Amino acid sequence: IFLGDLPIKHFLSYYIKEDYQKLSDFGKSYETYGKYHKIEIDGRAYKVLPLAHPRQVKKLGLHNNDWFELHKKWIENL
Repeated sequence: IFLGDLPIKHFLSYYIKEDYQKLSDFGKSYETYGKYHKIEIDGRAYKVLPLAHPRQVKKLGLHNNDWFELHKKWIENL
């Protein structure tokens, strides 16, 4: 599980530089948010779940309302 841009930037992009640099690279729609994504690192398959950072989904400080709405809809549909 990746919570926001920084874990993606500091971990995943280290291994997969060309595909995933930030959360929105996984998609920013109701169809893509909160879904598992298959990735491959050194020939091994993994499923990752990229989600918005808790600050975004709780509207704490500076936040992006789009991520808040996507996460809210995802929670409602669990």
